[in-house]
Amino acid sequence: MATIKENYTNIITDSEVTQNSSLFENDKEILGFEKETTNNNKPDRKVKGLWVKFLDNSIRKNIELQYYNKQLLNKKGEVTSTENKFANDTLTALNYIQTNDADKNLLSGTNTVKDIYTNTKSKIFIINVSENEKGSSYQNKNKTLIFDSINGKRMTNERNEIIYQSPALELGHELGHTFRDIFNNVKPMTEANFNLAKFIEEEQLVVEKFEWPMAVKLKEGVRKNYITNDLKPYIKMESVISNEPLEE
Repeated sequence: MATIKENYTNIITDSEVTQNSSLFENDKEILGFEKETTNNNKPDRKVKGLWVKFLDNSIRKNIELQYYNKQLLNKKGEVTSTENKFANDTLTALNYIQTNDADKNLLSGTNTVKDIYTNTKSKIFIINVSENEKGSSYQNKNKTLIFDSINGKRMTNERNEIIYQSPALELGHELGHTFRDIFNNVKPMTEANFNLAKFIEEEQLVVEKFEWPMAVKLKEGVRKNYITNDLKPYIKMESVISNEPLEE
């Protein structure tokens, strides 16, 4: 029987995941997943996890809150809240892309968001995009995911249909790259090692295995090919989880 490491390079159906459930549990620690515990609201000390980092202007200090089990935690592991819009938008987006198991990817057959927030290998930070920039991206150098919580995407797909995607869905796409880095050791390219063919190949994989099933379940704009005609690639949406543009 193939190990989970081999399964990570193939599409796994729901039935195969069920059949291999014991195998998944046995191999989770090897891959860097948290072992299941009786307390699902507090992470194990081994967990590096997923963190939201933002500037609190009232005290002019960077704040780091851990995302775990659909909540934000302080550094003591206690459920907390904040008035920071970016942090709350990120929380909303992460919870939204898990609706109806939308984040269950076709590469491992597991839930991408949970795999990342329970991982024991790398501490991943989500930070706000710079004021004069648009779009989300994942950067391996600092294990940082830059999130644009305001602008979604407007594209034409392979059927030449105009489609719209929420900021949250683009976050889901970038979490696909994050997953690939943590569990498959596939690093984002830099200017020094950029190869266009390999770049497109990796983007295509993330679209097919992570973004596409998410978009279908969330009933957002669907594309199967990475290469699209970005008519106006980034456009302001009604909210972080909306694919309805405020203006064309």
